[in-house]
Amino acid sequence: MKQAARSALAAQLVSKLVDEHGAGFKHSLRAAMADTGAERVRVLDDDGTDLGAVSMSSGRVAAKVTDPAAFLAWVADRYPSELVQAVRESFTRKVLDHAVAVGDPVDAGTGEVIPGVEISTGESFLTVRPTAEARVRMRETLRASGLLSLSAGAE
Repeated sequence: MKQAARSALAAQLVSKLVDEHGAGFKHSLRAAMADTGAERVRVLDDDGTDLGAVSMSSGRVAAKVTDPAAFLAWVADRYPSELVQAVRESFTRKVLDHAVAVGDPVDAGTGEVIPGVEISTGESFLTVRPTAEARVRMRETLRASGLLSLSAGAE
């Protein structure tokens, strides 16, 4: 169990450090690949061992409503049958927060049981909280390993 806990801690530390360290590199690599037209870069270590590749992927195309009031007016004018009655999100949050606080889905003012509302407890999960010393040790280990300074060769 101790080894599994150490592994979970190490994985969290590595993930966090790579995210912090990698953000600048990812931006620079995207820019360099765009400038050169490269779609894929092979990654090699200092000895020429193939470590994999980094590819440029196209972003996903998506649409979103940026002005809900304008969109609502447009739908109301052209497609009134598509409108529905809904509870304000802020009120729903207020009701649910109260239910959690008192342990029952009841109305704060009347004590009435609210139909359609249930309280549940989610599945347990691991939370990893490394110490400052653990972060320092992992950072030093990663730096010494060369993992954060791998060279890349164009393919």
